Amino acid sequence: MSKNKDFLSGKLRELAALDEQEAGAISLVERTVRNLRAIGNQSKQVLDEIDAHLAEVGQARDHAQRRMNHSNAIADNFEKLITVGE
Repeated sequence: MSKNKDFLSGKLRELAALDEQEAGAISLVERTVRNLRAIGNQSKQVLDEIDAHLAEVGQARDHAQRRMNHSNAIADNFEKLITVGE
């Protein structure tokens, strides 16, 4: 009977050790998931900042394009005035 009790005690200790290993593994996975989520959030912030910058660049480009078109239209009109008299 003592042999069975020793066997059972040994197996219960093994199971307790496996429970601890499992808890450690789960904790590691949970930390990894949190770290990956944090990296994803930081990447999104970078992308948002890039998008905001691109929007500003796009607005500046659009303004420059309108300014160029307007200046060229005025120049064309003046040029027509000059060539009409020739």
